[in-house]
Amino acid sequence: MCFFFILGVVPRERRIGTETRFCPFEGRDTVHVLIERRMWFMLFFIPIFPVSRKEIVAECSSCGLASREHIEIEQETVRPVGRGLKICPNCGAEVVEEARFCQYCGQRL
Repeated sequence: MCFFFILGVVPRERRIGTETRFCPFEGRDTVHVLIERRMWFMLFFIPIFPVSRKEIVAECSSCGLASREHIEIEQETVRPVGRGLKICPNCGAEVVEEARFCQYCGQRL
């Protein structure tokens, strides 16, 4: 009798919102996407249980720089991101995922 198992540990991410923060790379305030990351044990490509602590990362939507230091989140300043939306790197507006240009500032996405 032979058994075949597919298992492993994989990272999973979930976008939880956006917040205006200072970007040290650009030297100005920009819109950052807040991402919750966690490692999961998977069996047959199905996540079974988490194997690491939750980590919140703030990623600059303009340059892509991700800060992993301890992030304090103030709920009143976080704007939730809906599914099917992305953030314009120029003005920080939420636009539909399929858009090629921002409808507010005209920036190419």
